[in-house]
Amino acid sequence: MHPQPLGMLQLHTESLILIASTPQTAQLAVHDPLAVGRMLECDGWEEWPPETLADVQQFFADRLAAHPDQVGWWGWYVCAKPGIVGPRAVVVGSAGACPPGAIGPLALMGYSTLPKWEGRGFASQAAQAIADWALAQPGIEQLFAETFTDHHASRKILEKAGFVVEGVSPNDSEAAESDRQGRGQLLRYRRDRSDQR
Repeated sequence: MHPQPLGMLQLHTESLILIASTPQTAQLAVHDPLAVGRMLECDGWEEWPPETLADVQQFFADRLAAHPDQVGWWGWYVCAKPGIVGPRAVVVGSAGACPPGAIGPLALMGYSTLPKWEGRGFASQAAQAIADWALAQPGIEQLFAETFTDHHASRKILEKAGFVVEGVSPNDSEAAESDRQGRGQLLRYRRDRSDQR
């Protein structure tokens, strides 16, 4: 992978390169994910998208098309660095945050790992990197995320990324049973700018 493919915004962790979606790559990821892989010199796009991203991918692409100045918000491609899971970079998931006012009053973060790469610590690294980036942006004092009570892996990811649970989310009553999958109540987590590590 090039140090800065096409001048794209990147974040780096110990094992990952996170590359911010652009209006172009976001649309390609919906219709031709293999083309995104070729553009980024990153393998594994046959498995794209992660399940939790499938229903919102077009919405994110539309937001970036309407607001190209919001690159860095909405979505990042999470790629394992060359040598971590293969000789080249390999896409292992996605992460992102929406800015305040975009779909509600709060800045909200999310993350997802492709099934074959779950349990490798990639989501924890990605969540930490996205939270650090979002809270470094002008005017962002707090970042929120939501997950279910019994989704223990997701709760651990948020805690490792410095989030603290606030309690049951005001959105709990709107969470469809199909989303719950026996996972209990929807919890809201928060991380403040003052908690930057």
